Amino acid sequence: MDKNKITMQSSFSKRWLRSNAGCGGRVGYIVTIAVHFFLYWFINKIPKWDWWFITDAYETVLPFIEISVIANIIAFAVFLIIDIRPIYYIGKTILDSISFFVLFKMYHNFPVDFNNGWNIVFKIVLIVGMVGTVISLIVRTFKLAANKKMD
Repeated sequence: MDKNKITMQSSFSKRWLRSNAGCGGRVGYIVTIAVHFFLYWFINKIPKWDWWFITDAYETVLPFIEISVIANIIAFAVFLIIDIRPIYYIGKTILDSISFFVLFKMYHNFPVDFNNGWNIVFKIVLIVGMVGTVISLIVRTFKLAANKKMD
């Protein structure tokens, strides 16, 4: 077999299977997991705090937000254990799909009411989030299919 071909295949395998996040990756995964545990606690406390701008629709979207937060905790725990690019990008694609669904549910079951122009701003932020999530899904899917490095 040609020596250049072996080197090229070996280089590709190392690049593809190499840790995605670099030297700070595992610490980043741990921090992300900790932040999501805090978020889980926080989003479940919001109904008890009885804030004036939280509507009854919050109870409708809360289970979907919880699923998203739990999915992130599970995914980043997997990334912590199995730190290779294919797993990372497949996991991030799944997380983006869940995020889009949660943003969509929040848009249709609007969980806040500021009684002024801020409602429109919040809805625009949700739309921008959905568009960004779709773009991320498309880019990540094509790059994953093409086996390209995605930093």
